[in-house]
Amino acid sequence: MHRMLRNFPSKQLKFIFLIILFATGQIYSQNIKAKYKILGVRVEGNKTADANTIIANSGLKIGSTIDIPGDATINAIKRLWSLNLFTPTIKIEIEKKIGNGVFLVIKLKEYPRLASYKIVGSDAVDEDDIKKEIPFNKGHILKPQDIYRSIIKIKKLYTDKGYLNTKISTKE
Repeated sequence: MHRMLRNFPSKQLKFIFLIILFATGQIYSQNIKAKYKILGVRVEGNKTADANTIIANSGLKIGSTIDIPGDATINAIKRLWSLNLFTPTIKIEIEKKIGNGVFLVIKLKEYPRLASYKIVGSDAVDEDDIKKEIPFNKGHILKPQDIYRSIIKIKKLYTDKGYLNTKISTKE
């Protein structure tokens, strides 16, 4: 009797382990690669960048065969992101499947472009000195890191003049 009780939990554990193993296999089996012919590509989220230029820079060509998921889509996203025009949220999704062909959609968001800027409340530091630290012109692509660097440079101007608690804000 004692031996029977000792083996009982291990049999249950083996059974539970097998159930979990099969269940996770079903969940992860959705990432199976498949070959598709690209029937069309369109772009969503572009404001100033030309859709045909985006598609050309992605490297995705109508008529070519790609694995999904695969290196072609990953490399297309990397190519587009390296242009420094788009936020890192670029996605390439299947819009429609027809047989072994797919219509793809490239979903992206452009960084904003500078229309104008105004300096307000800069009594302690000359406005021209501040403008020297802001390397932006009209139409310049405003990436968050560029804005942050400019804020740091402007804060340094104030710190050098003895204003240690200066607050700088930006508005879109």
